Amino acid sequence: MYTTFNSSISGIRAYGNSLDGLAHNTANINTDVYKKQHVNNLNQIRHRKVAVNITENSPPGPFYKNIKGDVMEGSKVNFIKEFVVMIKSNNQFSANPAAIIRTNANVAQKSLIDIMA
Repeated sequence: MYTTFNSSISGIRAYGNSLDGLAHNTANINTDVYKKQHVNNLNQIRHRKVAVNITENSPPGPFYKNIKGDVMEGSKVNFIKEFVVMIKSNNQFSANPAAIIRTNANVAQKSLIDIMA
């Protein structure tokens, strides 16, 4: 049970970091020269630990002319894509506490059966 609990806690932390990166991108949609943070897939590190790798996207964003006529580089963040990934990450984030609760309930039920036997 201890390893299942640690795995779920590790998943909660990783998906929390993923949501942080997505929120950072969403907050900077209209920030010129902002480099989008790309939330890479979750990776297993060490025994039963989960981590998320967040990198900045380096290709330039779209260019436009501002009111003064200066050429500016815009943000590369697409709100719709960010929102879809955010919903997915939020659902995965929410699934980890449910796994902890189910595991604890199963262990408690088996322990009660062992005690009664």
